[in-house]
Amino acid sequence: MRRYPESLSRLREALTLHQELGDRGGQGICLSRLGIVYGKLGRFTEAITCLQEALTLRRESGNRHDQANSAAHLGRVYGRVGRYGDATACLQESLTLSQELGNRWHQADSLQGLGIVSERVGHLEAAIANLQESRTIFQQALQATARHAQAQAAWQEALTIYETLQLPEADQLRARLAAMSPESAQPSTGG
Repeated sequence: MRRYPESLSRLREALTLHQELGDRGGQGICLSRLGIVYGKLGRFTEAITCLQEALTLRRESGNRHDQANSAAHLGRVYGRVGRYGDATACLQESLTLSQELGNRWHQADSLQGLGIVSERVGHLEAAIANLQESRTIFQQALQATARHAQAQAAWQEALTIYETLQLPEADQLRARLAAMSPESAQPSTGG
């Protein structure tokens, strides 16, 4: 088993510090991670408590990405303990937020969770529809990621050439790469 007991200890310490500081964002992060670890350990009551608190804090903060993430985690734990109505509500919340945010990965993940819950309650047509849509979105997201990586590699190669030739346009390429991914915008070590 992974180092879950150590993780729990450190996350509890971090949660206490964030509570003492009044840092509700930090509390939300710690509670969400605690809930995930408790879920991995099969301690579902504690997982639900932490994830409910995290979701409440994230709703209050207005950070819809974190809210969608916490709702999805809570929905999955509800599903594991047979609270299918609660699971569906949380996963639907996550799906709606993910659609609004344009986060295809979370959309696919939420649909997958909804498909699993639908199957468990005997709604096979809904399960199949959700799982097929999830698979389609995952495939699209993977293709987009591959295209992004290809484009990034091409720009990085161009940057190396521009730097080798000491062209002033290297700064423009570096800025474009920084917009794609900050770590890729470092000067190349080639040539």
